[in-house]
Amino acid sequence: MDWPVPEANIPLFNFHTVDPGQAYRSGQPDAVGLKVAIGELGLRTVLNLRGEHPGTDWYDAEKAVCDEMGVTHVSYPMSASSLPPADLLGGILDTLQTANYPMLIHCQSGADRSGAVSALYRILILGHDKSVAAAEELTPLKLHFRFAKPCMDTLIEMFEPTPEWLADYAEVVDQTPCSP
Repeated sequence: MDWPVPEANIPLFNFHTVDPGQAYRSGQPDAVGLKVAIGELGLRTVLNLRGEHPGTDWYDAEKAVCDEMGVTHVSYPMSASSLPPADLLGGILDTLQTANYPMLIHCQSGADRSGAVSALYRILILGHDKSVAAAEELTPLKLHFRFAKPCMDTLIEMFEPTPEWLADYAEVVDQTPCSP
């Protein structure tokens, strides 16, 4: 297996380009790595999929760097172990459509939640086919393993980039199983 290697000399764990010049993904950035990424990539938005955690070292450092460097910081408490509630997913989709780019999408390891949201970006923003988006973003080469976090794959398989889809999703999300 080939393990992820840093791209473009960006010192972030599991860092990958989703859309050159527009969207990137990674694991949890530390303050130094985030400053480098902002400077090198011109990031305007950081999308944190771990949720707000004021008082924790990682969150406070990330928020401080974003504030200091004039970068919008958006947080959603997404779980990799379950399908996201419709309102949370709606917020993420809205952020993908309205954010100032370039954007960094991150979770803790940069594998599951970051992979799913990066796949959503590919479908929603770039118009990629679901299977192509999943193959690019939900892969062992980026440390995602379906058997461990199948809900991220299920989300992409369900997703449709239409206005009415989210309402349909809200009706079925609680009854939808995630299978490896």
